[in-house]
Amino acid sequence: MKVLLYATAENPYGKRLCELISQEFSMDSMTLADTLEQLVVVLKSPAFRPDCVLLMVADSAELSRLLSVRMFLHDVQIILALPPAGDDLAVEAHLLRPRFLTFADSDPDDLIAVLRRLRIRTQSRNPCGALATESALFPDPTQRPS
Repeated sequence: MKVLLYATAENPYGKRLCELISQEFSMDSMTLADTLEQLVVVLKSPAFRPDCVLLMVADSAELSRLLSVRMFLHDVQIILALPPAGDDLAVEAHLLRPRFLTFADSDPDDLIAVLRRLRIRTQSRNPCGALATESALFPDPTQRPS
């Protein structure tokens, strides 16, 4: 499963969460973006399509910036981590349509459990762990749609 983790360098919870996630998942399957520009570049890249995007929001200004680029997030599963005492941001955060919403000071085991379930679901959709290609779906070239 490919995970894209977005957390700015100023976000104190981003580093801690990245360390916890890297204990569960290999760093080969994770891509880190620490600026909004990097996040958009990775999401626009046809070579890398994440199965899940984990967004660590530091404050309401950052949430507003993420909402401004939500068109790039429409077809990926989002896990959203709001800052502690970010209850007032939760309503606005739902505009990103997260699969799971948590707070940075919450138990990280819940977040890890969600990532595990997403990994299982992703692997069951594609047992090879790779994207299904036309040649994999239609090994006989005469069966391929034209």
